[in-house]
Amino acid sequence: MSGIIILALEFGFIGLGFIALGIPLKLNKIPPNRWYGFRTRKTLSDDDIWYAVNSATGEDMVRGGASLAACSFFVIVLRDWIEYETALAILLGVTILTALWMLVNGFSIMRRM
Repeated sequence: MSGIIILALEFGFIGLGFIALGIPLKLNKIPPNRWYGFRTRKTLSDDDIWYAVNSATGEDMVRGGASLAACSFFVIVLRDWIEYETALAILLGVTILTALWMLVNGFSIMRRM
């Protein structure tokens, strides 16, 4: 198996992990805790804030995970036409942008509450 396929599969599994971790947050199944979710003093201090912020963050995680999994699939499809470094840049870029969006959006929602 070529390096680019292994790379794409690794990032594809990260995308699936984002989806798996995001769904319970999106569905408000995770109560305030110190281990899992968008944890700040403000979200931990109020259940309404916790569920609002974590629901949005969970939705962002699901969308970002789906985007990362889709990009991984396309990297595998296009493996003969792109370089390893290009594939790495694309997949890392999507991962970093997803994480940054989750942070920015989560803090934005929290600030409005």
